[in-house]
Amino acid sequence: MIFMQDSNSTLEEKIYELVFEYGALETEQIRKYFDIEQAQLEKLVLKLMKKGRLQQEQEKGIVKTSIQETPDMRILHCFWLVLDLMEIIVSHGIGKYPLVIALYGNGISFAVYDCKKRGGIRLMPCTAILTGGGNG
Repeated sequence: MIFMQDSNSTLEEKIYELVFEYGALETEQIRKYFDIEQAQLEKLVLKLMKKGRLQQEQEKGIVKTSIQETPDMRILHCFWLVLDLMEIIVSHGIGKYPLVIALYGNGISFAVYDCKKRGGIRLMPCTAILTGGGNG
């Protein structure tokens, strides 16, 4: 689980923690998440690669935790929802099947489930209001 207000870590550590949570992310997703320039992100990813903490599929624009890691397309697609809701969520993370990603805000939670439909995968976001907090 990633907490949005964790400010005790360096940007390099935060990038590692984010990629570690999700296994693999697109470089553009990481750049938007931290609101940093592409050159700065490339420098930090290269630093983490030299330390053996991250790997990169540069031709695909993917940063991942290990060379053996196969990016989970469900997570890559769902992570855009994290970026869209960053202003209202306080934490987010991956879930156990059938839950793909869970996001939590002030009094509200969002969950994206993996729903299979006739041979293809369809992702269906579900919203639930939590009791105890927020306006709801």
